[in-house]
Amino acid sequence: MKRTPLEKAIEELEEIFLTWDDEALYGFILEVVEKPLLEKLLERTGGDQEKVAKILHVDQQTIQAKIEEIKGLQDRTQNTEPR
Repeated sequence: MKRTPLEKAIEELEEIFLTWDDEALYGFILEVVEKPLLEKLLERTGGDQEKVAKILHVDQQTIQAKIEEIKGLQDRTQNTEPR
């Protein structure tokens, strides 16, 4: 079975990911994957979290929690960046 470009990219990154601690990896995934995905879907749906939840096959509470989690990550990043 032919692998998709995304599957190939993930496979190539696997070794790098294995060297990261769990918190760093999770933060990276939130920032690079989940945040842009949620932003695009919220834009596409006019901010309708219920529609986003249906598209992703999760409940609306999960979408709300992810949005809050991303906001928290952004707040922590902004508070630790040099000025």
